[in-house]
Amino acid sequence: MANKPISMSKLRQIIKLYSQPMGKRKIGIRLGMSKNTVTVYVERFKALKTTWDELSKLTDFELNKLFLPPQEMPSNPRLQELLDFFPEMEKQMRRRGMTALRQFEEFKRRHPDGYAITAFYFYYNQWRKKINPTMHIEHKVGDKMYVDYAGGTLPYVDIDTGDF
Repeated sequence: MANKPISMSKLRQIIKLYSQPMGKRKIGIRLGMSKNTVTVYVERFKALKTTWDELSKLTDFELNKLFLPPQEMPSNPRLQELLDFFPEMEKQMRRRGMTALRQFEEFKRRHPDGYAITAFYFYYNQWRKKINPTMHIEHKVGDKMYVDYAGGTLPYVDIDTGDF
């Protein structure tokens, strides 16, 4: 996909290898990306006039803000209605059983001439990434176990007593 941003770990590798020094073509081959992509991020690194040591101390969120500044969406009344709906939608999504489809139906009930479902999901995902960015966690395989407690619970019945 054109102009798709790369992960911050790949960005760190590009800057580190470029600072060693290594050529852009070799960096691209080593990281499995095009030379042009490497060139774009190296040019942004040069424009910052900083060193690899300073950048390595930054968090992924700070690095993302430096290299991938948020793009402003053009403002129009329909889009503004949609963007104003998202904070309320975010609160509703925390409720059990709430889905994005139900929220879309509520949005269409309030704004019949609003965006269709595909655009609704597209702008919601963009808004959510801007408001609540995710963070990649590096870990050793098998070192930790992550448990997701989201959703409903399964009932447990004791066979001997019949209690729940």
